[in-house]
Amino acid sequence: MPDGAKLVWSDQSGIVEIASLGLEGTGDNAFVHFRVPQDKIKNGNAVIAVTKGGVVVWSWHLWFDHKEVLETVKCTNFQNIDYSFTKRNLGFAW
Repeated sequence: MPDGAKLVWSDQSGIVEIASLGLEGTGDNAFVHFRVPQDKIKNGNAVIAVTKGGVVVWSWHLWFDHKEVLETVKCTNFQNIDYSFTKRNLGFAW
């Protein structure tokens, strides 16, 4: 069972409030909680993780961007098969 949570990496300072990271609940009802301060929201990435004895046992990549970047663009290949791509690659930040 995990016993801690931490910020592994972030490309924007303060995007995830470190002091807010923690575990809540037990067993199948346990979850990790964190806070993103409203004044720190900007295009960027962070990786948070739960740990056991200081070792990462599971992690999540958080990607912050504008909603419209998830709208799709249709692309048809040479076999006439349609694919949908998002407007930006996952994790893109500038």
